[in-house]
Amino acid sequence: MTASPNQAQSPRAWLFLAAKAAVTVLLLGWLLSRIDLGPVLVRLSRIDPFWTLAAVAIMTAQVLLTGWRWGLIARAIDSPIGMEPALRLTLVGHFFSQTLPSAIGGDAVRAYLVTREGMSAGKAASSVIIDRGTALALMVVLMGALLPLFFARVDDPAWRGGMAILVGVAIAGLVVFLLVANPIAALVENTRIGKPFASLARDLRRVLIGARESAPIVASAIVVHLMVATGAYALTRGLGIAVGLIDCWVMIPPVVLLTTLPISIAGWGVREGASVALLGFVGVSPADALAMSVAYGIVLIVVGIPGGLLWLRGQKSTQRPARSQSP
Repeated sequence: MTASPNQAQSPRAWLFLAAKAAVTVLLLGWLLSRIDLGPVLVRLSRIDPFWTLAAVAIMTAQVLLTGWRWGLIARAIDSPIGMEPALRLTLVGHFFSQTLPSAIGGDAVRAYLVTREGMSAGKAASSVIIDRGTALALMVVLMGALLPLFFARVDDPAWRGGMAILVGVAIAGLVVFLLVANPIAALVENTRIGKPFASLARDLRRVLIGARESAPIVASAIVVHLMVATGAYALTRGLGIAVGLIDCWVMIPPVVLLTTLPISIAGWGVREGASVALLGFVGVSPADALAMSVAYGIVLIVVGIPGGLLWLRGQKSTQRPARSQSP
C-alpha cells in the first residue's frame, strides 16, 4: 500500500533519509575539499538571467512532457486518468523529489495521489514503475546511440569500458525482456506471488512495443532526456562556460543516470561528482563543472515550486468540507 505524503514516516524511513543526508554531506564535502570554492561562487554570481530563465523554461517543459508521457502510459495499461491530473501530479511529484528532504519519493507521492483520481492502487504503482523504467531504459538506449561520440571525447579506459559494458548489458537485457516477458508472465501469473509481477511485465512490454501509444511514449522519453541535457547546456551558456550542445547531449545523460541512484538527497553530491568527472573530458574545469551542477540543482528546485503550490491547494480543498461541518 502506497504511503500518503501526510502520514508519519517510520523510524526505518527516517534512518534511510539520515543515511542519504550523510552521503550527500560527505560527497559535497569531499568535492569542496578538492575544489577552490572562490571561482565557483564567482561563476554563480555572474550567471546570465536570460539563459537561467531559458534553463527554467526547458526544465519545466520536460517535466510537463514527462507528465504527458505518464498519461499515455496510464491509457496504454487501460487505466486512463486524463492529461490534467497526469500533468498536475507529475509537477507535485517533482516538488517532493527535488524540494523536500523527504524519505517519501516523488514517484511514491504520484502513485498515492493518483489513487484519489480513481486509479486502483495496483495500477497506480504499475504506471509509476513503468514510467520510471521506460525512462531509464530509453536513457540507456540513447547513451548507446551516442556511444561513438562518447568514445571520441573520453580516452580513459575505465570510463570507456564501464560505459560500453553498462550500455551493452542494459540493451541486451531489454531485448531479452521484450522477447520473454509474456511467456514468463504466463508461467507465474497463477501464483499468488507471481501474479502482480506478471501483470507488471505484460504492461511494461505493452507500453514499449505493443500499444497504440508506444511510439509517442518512446519518442517523448528520448526528447525528455535531450531536453534535460539542453537545460544543462543553457546553464553553461549563462555561466560563460565553453562547452558545446552536443557535448552536453553526450555527457549529461550518464550524469543523470548516476544521479538516479537512491543514495543521496535529490541527487546532490552524486550529480556534482559525476559532472566534475564527465565534463572534465570535454575541457570543463572542476570549478566550472561544480558551478553548473549547483545551478542545475537550484533550477530543479525552482521548477518544483509550482508543484508545491498545487499540492498545497489540493490539501486545502480536501480540508475545506471538514471545516464547514465544524460547529
